[in-house]
Amino acid sequence: MPSTNDIAIQMQLLYPWVCKFTSDKTLHDGFAAYFGSREQSKDSPLAEALFTIEYVTELVIARHNVTVSVVPGSEWNLLLETIARILGKHVESGKSAVRTDFHKGLPSHQEIMAVVTDLLETEINPYIAGHGGYIRVVDVQENNVYLQMEGGCQGCASYAFTLKFGVERAIRSILPLVGEILDETDHKAGVNPYYPGIGQGKG
Repeated sequence: MPSTNDIAIQMQLLYPWVCKFTSDKTLHDGFAAYFGSREQSKDSPLAEALFTIEYVTELVIARHNVTVSVVPGSEWNLLLETIARILGKHVESGKSAVRTDFHKGLPSHQEIMAVVTDLLETEINPYIAGHGGYIRVVDVQENNVYLQMEGGCQGCASYAFTLKFGVERAIRSILPLVGEILDETDHKAGVNPYYPGIGQGKG
């Protein structure tokens, strides 16, 4: 757990190419903000600083954490110190992490729920039904979406690819101001994963 002066940073590896860095200090006082490229980071000094790291591809900035996606195969141990230093400098600066008008036009959480549910029911679930999978919206809080994967997706060895490169990209293509997209699934409890590897099922 690295620290910069009196700022402690905890690291949680979500997927091999995605890591969440949580600070004991507030990083951003507002709704979570997604940045899908260096070009999009002009609305956030913190995002601009993090995108100076060569291997960073995507960011989600929330109140106490930043979720960083990198080029697959990148070595996190080589990036950790730099990311912690950037987060520390940001907290010490006292500057806003994201422009106050960044979320102008953000739909209500009820609208987000309706749009994501419709996307899952009409596009995603019919596709993954062939693998015995199903995904549903558990909740929407502020602009953060909570999902649960069931059936063949629960405990599937490729669930992370389905979520990150399929579901998440589809959601962000129609709702670009959505913040965090979080998987609430207990994958270890999966009994019939399409590709066994995490749950206890044999497919």
